[in-house]
Amino acid sequence: MNVWIASDIHGSALYCRKLLDLMEKRGADRLVLLGDLLYHGPRNDLPEGYDPKAVFAMLNSVKDRILSVHGNCDAEVDQMVLHFPIEADFRVEELCGRRLFLTHGHHFNVDQRPSRTLLDGAGYVVYGHFHVPMRRLEDGVWYWNPGSVSIPKENSWHGCMRMTEDAVQWLDLDGNLKDELMGGGDMTDIQTALFALRDPAYQAFQSKLIPTIDPQTVIGVRMPALRKLAREIAGTPVAEGFLQELPHRYYEENNLHGLLISAIPDYDGAVAALETFLPYVDNWATCDLLSPKAFRKHPPELRKQIRRWVEDAHTYTVRFGLGMLMSFYLDEGFQMEDLDLAAGVRREEYYVKMMAAWYFATALAKQYDAALPYLRQRRLDRWTHNKTIQKAVESYRITPEQKDELRSLRWKDCAKEEGV
Repeated sequence: MNVWIASDIHGSALYCRKLLDLMEKRGADRLVLLGDLLYHGPRNDLPEGYDPKAVFAMLNSVKDRILSVHGNCDAEVDQMVLHFPIEADFRVEELCGRRLFLTHGHHFNVDQRPSRTLLDGAGYVVYGHFHVPMRRLEDGVWYWNPGSVSIPKENSWHGCMRMTEDAVQWLDLDGNLKDELMGGGDMTDIQTALFALRDPAYQAFQSKLIPTIDPQTVIGVRMPALRKLAREIAGTPVAEGFLQELPHRYYEENNLHGLLISAIPDYDGAVAALETFLPYVDNWATCDLLSPKAFRKHPPELRKQIRRWVEDAHTYTVRFGLGMLMSFYLDEGFQMEDLDLAAGVRREEYYVKMMAAWYFATALAKQYDAALPYLRQRRLDRWTHNKTIQKAVESYRITPEQKDELRSLRWKDCAKEEGV
């Protein structure tokens, strides 16, 4: 399906003609008009080619394809000359596999959002009025504006939108692509939102840091933008649905999933979500961003859960368990048995051994006297032993005297290993 969306023609026959010509050239099943069709409005200058009579004749010629709403510059007399309905303040329509809330924008917009009841399940609010193209995701709902056909503002263009099942495009009236959101078909709304945040240069950089995943699954979303998206959708039906969708296709989807789990306020809910998600974690970065805030208030229960995680068969479940042991039990909750638990993890996977070394290096910074015997007595495997010393010596939290002592405990004849 090929749907065109336009707003704020304001009586310009010149630009209305350009819009309809572009539609006919590219193909059009539907034309969505977001109001302010005939009158230029008291706040606007007359647009070029102002001829309301010619405009309503042109629009009436394609009336069977038009869906329209009422704009603040539309009058009762306009309905008398237009042969399609324009009097609804808003309407909810299913188009191109998306449920759209269509309105002019003077009542409902990104700053004056419709209620969930009015949205009636719509995930997109599409409006005009402001004469400036835009797209923004807020609280799990997309807000789109095609700009103005005849009176563009803020250095924008005479333009419209074109929507198919696979993409949404912002075009000028010469057909030049100004912006595009890929989405539809097999792409979910969350994937569309992530691609809207894509930074190609960052994608190339990030792909090199995660060698265990296919670079084609990295979109290239910077973490501040990803955290912002997580905050916007946390607790919404969009987030709840997304947490049920496993496995994910993209690296950033997994990271978003992890951030949403970390925001779950209920301990049992967070653990249940983790139990479902951890088997799908396939890289160190996703693993290490998991840090449910609910864990801080449940240290006894969490310690028991960590024991189960570090005994799991899955590499990143074990790494996650060691990470939680490091994050929550090296300060006031520290117990000697925690060091025994970590030392007892004997796995060959690089990313498990690296986390074990990170744990013991941090233990040396926070509980030096308790952790030191594990090196003196060589209770770790040789690689983890030496990596622990390397990381501890690099730490500003270790005193110069302690660093000298640790250097003396290096396990000699160990082949040099590289690590992250």
